[in-house]
Amino acid sequence: FKMEKFLSSPWDESELTSKPMVVLVGQYSTGKTTFIQHLIGETFDGAITGEVPTTDRFIAVMHGLQKSVIKGEIAVHAESLPFRQLSNEPEEFFKRFQVSTVNNKVLQHLTFVDTPGVLATNDENSRGYNYINVMKWFIERAQLVVVFFDPQKLDFSTEFKQVLAICNENKSKLMFALNKVSVLFIIIL
Repeated sequence: FKMEKFLSSPWDESELTSKPMVVLVGQYSTGKTTFIQHLIGETFDGAITGEVPTTDRFIAVMHGLQKSVIKGEIAVHAESLPFRQLSNEPEEFFKRFQVSTVNNKVLQHLTFVDTPGVLATNDENSRGYNYINVMKWFIERAQLVVVFFDPQKLDFSTEFKQVLAICNENKSKLMFALNKVSVLFIIIL
């Protein structure tokens, strides 16, 4: 199908048969984790919320028979999970990726990906892996990308601009959420 002309890498069988993925993107503490918890009506392993930077990892929240965590290194090598193409990332990425399974009705139909907050610094090497490449991989495969903004955090670092550029390349699946105001606004393009 010449998918390599449209994507950075073609999809494998597990990606084609997986549940639709919703990727949440934004700076630290803009409400990404809280949004997932609200939609599924419960917490998941690895979920930490607060005013200070909290989520420092990619967490794929998927359906499972019980609450459990699949570590990144295992998740990217599991044939049944759609993350095998991430197996070429460095070890530091595996430490910052996990799958959290929850027995939940919503997750029977969707997978949510809670992403680490975009850094305000312009130091592109501070994570130990290529954050932009990983974000591109997730955004390309998502059926929906929700970009969260906090009106009190309007500083746009180089990293955030790069993430927004990737989002712009995939604008047909974008939604914007202006959070932490008296009402949550969601803008559909």
